[in-house]
Order: sequence, then structure tokens, then C-alpha cells
Amino acid sequence: QHFDLAGFELACGHALPAGATLAYKVHGPPVGASKGVILHPTSFDAVHDELEYSIGEGQTLDTSAYTVVVPNLLGNGVSYSPSRMRHAERLAGYPPLLSIGDNVRAQHLLLEHLHAARGAPMAPLSLVYGYSMGALQAYEWAVAHPDHVERIAAVCGAARCGELNGVFLRSIEEALKADAAWDASRGHFTTRPDRGLRAFGSIYAGWGVGAGWYTQRGYASAGFECAEAFVRDSYLPAFANCDADDLLSQIRTWRHADVSRHTGGDLAAA
Repeated sequence: QHFDLAGFELACGHALPAGATLAYKVHGPPVGASKGVILHPTSFDAVHDELEYSIGEGQTLDTSAYTVVVPNLLGNGVSYSPSRMRHAERLAGYPPLLSIGDNVRAQHLLLEHLHAARGAPMAPLSLVYGYSMGALQAYEWAVAHPDHVERIAAVCGAARCGELNGVFLRSIEEALKADAAWDASRGHFTTRPDRGLRAFGSIYAGWGVGAGWYTQRGYASAGFECAEAFVRDSYLPAFANCDADDLLSQIRTWRHADVSRHTGGDLAAA
């Protein structure tokens, strides 16, 4: 399903164009007809149907008791993204930043809409559950809307992008832009950067799993003969068909995540 975001004001000052949407999926009872609502925002390059392994009756996010709403990250290719723009819009340029704060504000509007459609009062979320970039959004919910969240579960995430994380993001961004398909003057790719995507996946494979996955041969338990086979058959195909402009949009979102902007840069206060 898609929630209309036409005219939505971004923190960078841009307004989203007609046709811009927040894609989402609702699992379990309708909003207002369950014990509460769990929000499960997506992570980097993930879409809603890839998170369904943890959703259902008796699962981690239990739909026998709760309504689970899964909103897609802006820029992920399903919600408003470079790849979903009309050609003329893409040539004219893309907003410089779709922030974590923008995502959370859009999600808040979506939840208000879902409650209003059912004639149900807007109640605090029972839980915001997020992994990686989903965790960035969970922290943003807790700081930006403390009265609307009872608890968060932030898995493999942080309240802001740290320096080491920033180095990683710079490395994968530069790998993409090193491809000849990158048009620096226009700020987007002219064709699919196949070599850049391969380099992107190769670098990501060194960061996306813990060191023990390689040093303790964790890949073997997953059915891979060697580390090289894991990278070749897992990470490289995972990114091979991605829209590179979508990836850059999500990298910018990730890099600028910081809940301390609500408290003048004081993370402890946030």
C-alpha cells in the first residue's frame, strides 16, 4: 500500500512532488482492533516483504496480539526514491537529503491516517523495532516523539552515525562513484554502474557481518565452501541489480542520522 506524500516538506527545504508516496504493509488486526501497534521500519536496501520472517502469530512481532506496520525507508526503491521518479524529474535533480527525521515524520502522518480511517484514537506505539537503519529510526522516534512511543528495540544500530560508520559509508559511496557511469555534473548515474556495484558489494561484505563470520568460518554453517564463495554468491548478487542512485540516497540518509540535533548536539541529553 502507498500513503500519499505529495507536498510533504523535507527538513532540507524541498517539498516532495505529486506521486511521492510512503510504501507500507500492515500485518495482523487493523489499527485500533488489537492490543497495540508495533512499527517495524526497514533497514538499508531492505523492503517490507523481506522482514516478514519475524512477523506473524507466535513470531517475534506477534500478530495474534499486535498490529504490525512496516513502513519502507524513503529512497529504498519502493517508497519515494530516485528510481521511482519520472525521467524529467530525475534529470532536474533529487532532494539533497531524505533524513531519518523526515522518515519518522512521514511515518507519524501515516499512523495518524491509519487511526483516523478506523475512527480510532492515536495511541502511543507499543514498540518501534528496527535493525540497522531501522534502529536509527527507532531512536529518532524515541527522541522526537517520546510521548508516542512506549518502548523501542534497536538492533545493531545507533542513535547517530559515528565516525567509523562514516568511513565505511564513504568507502562504498566512492566505490559506486568511481564507475564511469557516474555523472558528477548532474549528480546521478547515466547507466547501471555494474563495476561500481560489484565493488560496492565486495566492500560491504567486509562490514556487513562480524569478523567472526570469517575468522571462525561462520559462513560454513550457512553452506558456503569458503569466504570467497560467500561474498561471490551472497553479497555480490544482492547488490548487482540495485539502483545506484537509490543506494546513494540511503547512504546520505544514514550518514546524517543524529538524534542530538534535537538537543543542540548534546547526545547524552537526547
